[in-house]
Amino acid sequence: MHRNDLRKTKRLGRNAAGVRILVGCFVFALASLYAIFPSDSWNRTNSHDALERIYTPFDSIRTNLSDYAWPLDRRLKITSAFADLRSFHFHAGTDFSTNHRKGLNVLASRAGFIWRISISPYGYGKMLYIRHPDGYTTTYAHLERFNDSIEVYVKQLQYRAERYALEVRLPPDRFPVEKGALIAYTGDTGVGEAHFHFEIRDEQLNPIDPLLAPGIAAMVPDDSAPTFHEIAFIPLKANSSVQGGNLVWTSGVRRVHDNEYALSSIPHLSGSIGVDLKAFDRIGASYYSNRVNDYELFLDDSLVFVSSVRRFPFKEFKQIAMYYDWGLNKSGKGYFQKLYVDHGNQLPFYNRQPEGTGVLETGSLPEGFHTLRIVAKDLRGNESQLRVPVVFSHPFTIEVRPSGRKLFVSSPDSTVSSLTLITGKKGKSPRRYPASVFASKGGSYEIPLRSTGSVVGVVAENDVGSVSAPRFVVLRSPLSSNTSLSIRKEFSRDFLVVTVSSSLPFTMRPSVWVSTAGRRELIDISALDANRYAGTLTMTPGDCGIVRIQATADINGATRVEAFDESSVYPITAEAGGTIESASGDFKIVFPTNGFYETIYCRIEKDENGYTLLPDDILLRKPAAIEYRLPADMQSGKVGLFFNKGEGWELLD
Repeated sequence: MHRNDLRKTKRLGRNAAGVRILVGCFVFALASLYAIFPSDSWNRTNSHDALERIYTPFDSIRTNLSDYAWPLDRRLKITSAFADLRSFHFHAGTDFSTNHRKGLNVLASRAGFIWRISISPYGYGKMLYIRHPDGYTTTYAHLERFNDSIEVYVKQLQYRAERYALEVRLPPDRFPVEKGALIAYTGDTGVGEAHFHFEIRDEQLNPIDPLLAPGIAAMVPDDSAPTFHEIAFIPLKANSSVQGGNLVWTSGVRRVHDNEYALSSIPHLSGSIGVDLKAFDRIGASYYSNRVNDYELFLDDSLVFVSSVRRFPFKEFKQIAMYYDWGLNKSGKGYFQKLYVDHGNQLPFYNRQPEGTGVLETGSLPEGFHTLRIVAKDLRGNESQLRVPVVFSHPFTIEVRPSGRKLFVSSPDSTVSSLTLITGKKGKSPRRYPASVFASKGGSYEIPLRSTGSVVGVVAENDVGSVSAPRFVVLRSPLSSNTSLSIRKEFSRDFLVVTVSSSLPFTMRPSVWVSTAGRRELIDISALDANRYAGTLTMTPGDCGIVRIQATADINGATRVEAFDESSVYPITAEAGGTIESASGDFKIVFPTNGFYETIYCRIEKDENGYTLLPDDILLRKPAAIEYRLPADMQSGKVGLFFNKGEGWELLD
């Protein structure tokens, strides 16, 4: 068989994130497949039956939580709480600091029997599972060693198997244990420094927060309220904007009094907007920051969203990418929790609220000022609040006409209450005036120009706080002859954001055409400043193949300039799945039917190192298969398929 016909195939798991194929000097990069992309509409909500299937198994905890005791013979501080973020899953238990010590006594939290023993040089290291009479399980991990009888038994099994790693399940009569019995000693086996990990799991091995057990919670006094750090507003549709832009907008918050927080600026929101929050909680005297248990989002004192984490389905641990905003985390901004129910979210955290709950639909609400109030609580009821004044904008347009040393400004669809002039050599010095200071003639405001700059911009505001997109006018052409035009594209969720830029001011608004296999469309763009315009296009499953962008603009007076850009886009619907293959046929990835939660728009980008498949934050519902054809000149023994979970490369067997 010719070497070029050899193929290396691997299944890509459901929790896949960051895959590269390293073959000699050739690198194929498949970035993180790990988050949810909503569709272009929020009207597809969970059916009643679907919600019941999600929530009914978690409606009650069928165990006596009062029967669970503290699993140690001394108090220890919590370093990582239940459901904290891990690489690609929720933390299934609670971690306790042993102050770098080993050998502390580990006690059985309840009566039962040793059901499972697990030993590994990785992960949880040495671990015990105790099954209790009601079918619930407690687990104890990162142990240094077991008690004498279990230790002797384990060493015999290791000797027979001639290996350290061990996985064994035991009958009820092999190692019965009483509540409070010594079963092991804390250690540092597996991953991490010396500490102790403890879990409570139900009959289906779904994890439960151990602090729900009164006997355990009593050992961890807690009077610290959650702390707010940052808020993010997410445009969820192509026609949505925050502060006039189509991309995510974040802002820090400030403490104003005790557990009260506020936002200094007033965000202007338009369209469908999601709210994300970065907040943390300290449990007891610990200095470690953990996630917040409960959130409530109020809009003008009406409750619009709740989340409460007490337990989670173990089989859906990967859906942490729907609980947190995985895109913000990947961009280095940290862990923001979504305060809305994203499409495909099947976590039982939201009081049976359907998909789309919590999304701010500004178009269906009165424009003007509103108040968001976010309440964060821990299990003890310690509470903090963040108040955020916002403006729901119904965008309106303005017309600006220069005449001599005057500008005439009017709006065909809104009453203007104030005008902001943007002047200066670079057109970036704003000054706001009440509209009443200008003469009004025939529905237009007459603005005398006193600036000697080459560009002037105008932004209008109406009496309820909505603002127009800025309009810029070139008063005189700069002396420079550099009239370059550039295009920057960014795919966000299911829409394309196009930004065109020039080193010199645009004489008039540029035109941007987007062409796909199924259509050619002139997109609506607005000024960001005198040298930049941006607009969006909603993608559809028909936009398959080459997506071409053509921008045309008059710059520096009357100089006509054009720019072009193109990408290959491959829509893959959740129901049908699909295959993506490189032009050369060397690389292929096959997504099965119902392999996603929503339609995704894949792109292939090529550079000197190979190919990159985007987007890089897709959550897979089912495994995908990747296949690579080895180059004909590849030397034997130089082939490997590597997997990156964000913590370094691992060779897949």
